[in-house]
Formats: sequence, structure tokens, C-alpha cells
Amino acid sequence: MLPFTLNDVAHWCGGELIGADPTVVPTGVSTDTRQLRPGDLFFALSGPRFDGHQFVEQALGGGATCAVVRLDWARAHPGVPLIAVDDTLRALGAAAAGYRGLFFGPVVCVTGSSGKTTTKEMLARTLSPLGPVVSTPANFNNEVGVPLTLFAIREGHQAAVVELAMRGPGQIGYLAQLARPRVGVITTVDVAHLELLGSRRAIAEAKSELLQALPADGVAVLPRGSDWYGLMTERCRCRVVSFGACEHATVRVVGYRADGDGCRFAVMAGDEVAVVELGVAGEHFAVDAAAAVGAALALNVPLAAAAEALRGFSPPEMRGARTVAPGGYTVLNDAYNANPESMAAALRALEATGGRKAALLGDMLELGDEWRAMHRAVGAIAHQCGIELLATVGDGGWEIAAGALAAGMSSKCVRACGDVGDAVGWLRSALRQGDVVLVKASRGMRLERAVEALLASDGGDELTGEGEPT
Repeated sequence: MLPFTLNDVAHWCGGELIGADPTVVPTGVSTDTRQLRPGDLFFALSGPRFDGHQFVEQALGGGATCAVVRLDWARAHPGVPLIAVDDTLRALGAAAAGYRGLFFGPVVCVTGSSGKTTTKEMLARTLSPLGPVVSTPANFNNEVGVPLTLFAIREGHQAAVVELAMRGPGQIGYLAQLARPRVGVITTVDVAHLELLGSRRAIAEAKSELLQALPADGVAVLPRGSDWYGLMTERCRCRVVSFGACEHATVRVVGYRADGDGCRFAVMAGDEVAVVELGVAGEHFAVDAAAAVGAALALNVPLAAAAEALRGFSPPEMRGARTVAPGGYTVLNDAYNANPESMAAALRALEATGGRKAALLGDMLELGDEWRAMHRAVGAIAHQCGIELLATVGDGGWEIAAGALAAGMSSKCVRACGDVGDAVGWLRSALRQGDVVLVKASRGMRLERAVEALLASDGGDELTGEGEPT
């Protein structure tokens, strides 16, 4: 790690150092005793189903240098090395922000209604010409994950990529204050979290909290085709680099074409042009790539180097990965999450593939009062995209099926299923070699189970509808 002492942590957190040597230098940070290593600093976090204070003694016995705990717990446990604070979660964030101040390389933050994790992975590639890059692991993008990502910065890292999630107003702003980015990327502003925030404008304002955290000499990388592009630029006090397939984008996608299991296109930036070849098909992936290239250009990475770094890129697990099943059909696993815009993008990408097209679609959650109409619109898009087999699950799935039928899809090609097992069974009985099936829904539907069953050689007969999320 970048060197810091327990005294530094106490200062960053506004905490009280009790029974510990202030000059001790931790070698890591942990919030989980199962992953703790000797020399770590342990933060005792509390949640609705756990309390890290129950594991403080275990952490110290496992070699932790010190534990950050609530003040009341510290008073009841004298004689052990502690940093006492009012709120351990806030202390974790404050300590991470202090640690971030030790790093002099650029930090790039990325958020958006969809595409942020894929873009984060692309950013780690396009920034690689600068040298070693640290980036958010998995989906460590909340009040715990962002601090842990910052603490993962090591000597030798030349850049950091930090993904920011949103659960409500103020969260992105708080996380951005911890990371203090030089470059901020907003991938999309869609209706995800509409139920939570109430309006599309409120969603755009919440995403724009990232832009307000950028310094005057920073760079905002924004989707030129967004309806909220104007609002976002108004929230910026720094330079803007836009991206997209539209004519006026700073970094523009041109000449897109699907190429087998991947795609090929050019990115234009001013008078420069570079070819990008991805290991996944879909115009939305090309736009994500343009965002990653735009951020790289903002940090003086040459266009050709950024484009070359993306060669062969494949998306993270459950975000569009392709796998051929024993039956000879291909499964597109896009089951991690869904909203109306990302669902439409995935269906259009499916339309561009060869072979007969099928889809297993489920609920898109957190859409508020408009959820029925939004699900029906997805069904209509499925028909427009030439889907020949459509299985759906969940309450929203019934609306997707109804939308497809209303748009003209044959009732023989649509099945609204009571559970995932029924949907998988119906599809497996109809799928044949060369077919391509998309699996997509919001995370709460857990459709990765359907992917596993579709790929199983035995048919996945054990899959039932028990415990289906709705």
C-alpha cells in the first residue's frame, strides 16, 4: 500500500486512537475477517443482518493491527488497539478519502443507468498505455466498495478507475467526493431507478452529482445522444468530451458492423480515426467503447493506442457473454440487470446475429407507475427485432408477452411462464443447433439460474419456481 500510519487514519476519521501505537503502518484494510490478513486495519461495519463488532476480537487475534469501532464499543472494551469513531461506515469513507490524497495519478469515475461496469472494464484497458491501472473489482461500487477500491491503489499504479452506484440523491456525490476524480464518465441516463427518484430529470440530476465533483481542470465524458446532455453540460465547470454515434460527438462511432461473435467499427476524434475490434457484438458496446476512448484521450492516451487496447474485449460475466450449449445453440448471458433502454439495446444486438433468435426475458424492477407500459414496449421491440421464440417470467414478463402479442407475434412463439423452470423447459424443447437465445432481466430475478439450466447437458430438471423473486 501507499504508506500511512494509524495516526493518519485517526486524523482522517476524526477518531480517537486508544491503546495502539500511532506510528504503526497497516499493510492492508479489511471489513471481513474471512479475508483478513495479518497487518490489516479492520473496520467493524454494521448492517441490518450483521455487526462487525462481533468479530473485532477475531480480527485482532488474526493479526489485525487495529480495529476501527464505534465509541460505545470502545468504552466497553478497554485494553485493545482501537480507533473509536461515531460511525464506522463514514469512517471507512473518510479514511479512504485520506488515502486517496496520497495518490497523485489520475482517478476516473464512471456511473450511469446502464453500461457502467462494462465501460469500467473498457476504461481499465484504454488507460493501460499509461501503465498499471487499478479498477473496481466486480461490483464494488457503493459506500463500502468504493473505499475498498481506493485502498487497493498501490505504488506503481498510474491510474485508477472507480465505478459509482446510485441508490438515491446524494450517493454519487458522496462517493465522488471520496474518489476526487480528474475525469468523470456518465454512460447513460435512463429510467432505471425511476421508482426511487420519481422522474427522469431527478435521475439526470443524481448522475450529474459526479460532474459537480470534477475540478475546473478536469474532463467530463458525456453521452452526446442523451436527452439530458444539455442539463449535464450545464452542471459542468470543466471541459466536456462527448461520445456516441451521432454526428456532433467528440468521439464518434462510425461504420459499425457485427462480425461473427464480435463487432468492428471506427472511432473518430477530430481528424483522427482508429479501428476498434471487440469480442462482443452490439452497437451499445461500441458506444461504451467510445466513452472509454474519450476518457483515455482526456488523459493524453493516443487514439490508436486506446483503440488497440480494446482489441478482443469481452464483457464481464452476465453482461452479454456468449456460450455455446451442448445442444448447439448459443446463450447470451445478459442476466445481471435490465432497464427498458438496455433491454432494447440487447434485443437489437440479438437481431444482428445469425441464426434463429430466442429470448428469455423477466421483470425490469424499480420503474414506478409506468412499469406495465415499459414492459409492453419491450415486448413490441422483441417482435420488431425478429424474435421467433419468446419466454417470459415474472409480473413484468406477463406484460412483455402481452406487448409482443399485441405487436403481432404469433401466440405459438410466446409463452408467459409461471417460473424459470417452465421457461427453460419450453425453450429447451424448441431450441435447435444454430439458434441464439438472450437471457435478460433485472438482478432481482436471478436469471443466471436459467442460464445455468440452458447450458446444462442434463436439461436442468432440478430447477423449479420455488422462491421466485417477483
